Amino acid sequence: MTDQLQDPFRKEEEKERPQGPEWMSDRPKKALEQLYKWTRFLGISGSIISAFILLNGLALFANPTAAEQALGGALPGVDLRGIALLYIAFGAAYIIPMRHLLKFSRQIELYFKREQLEQAVEALISISHFFKIIGFVVLLFLGVYILGMMGSMVSL
Repeated sequence: MTDQLQDPFRKEEEKERPQGPEWMSDRPKKALEQLYKWTRFLGISGSIISAFILLNGLALFANPTAAEQALGGALPGVDLRGIALLYIAFGAAYIIPMRHLLKFSRQIELYFKREQLEQAVEALISISHFFKIIGFVVLLFLGVYILGMMGSMVSL
């Protein structure tokens, strides 16, 4: 009773507040449908690529002499097991953002099927995690690139 005295328009506001995708016009609905289809495709293909990277890394780690023979001695003095470990680490790390991308796709699809706002919130959280990870990777590669440039200037 005291709640109604404090805010008499609260019930009307809750009735007007849209729930589910019916509040969207056709254009954003179509855009979100296309988005979840493309993110599903990219998530699945990225997971497959990650699996290939992992398998290549494991194969290289298991038999580095075969890789040396295939390269024909093009990389003398290079430890191929170290490169194999980098492949394995990169392949394993690549799985994490792909999982977030797939989760985003699933949650948006569920949002359209069930019309519950919780799925849309979960989807936004997943895509946020995906972009945080990708942003971190970009910063990491920029740092390595800058350090490489600095190292090459010192050797001049």
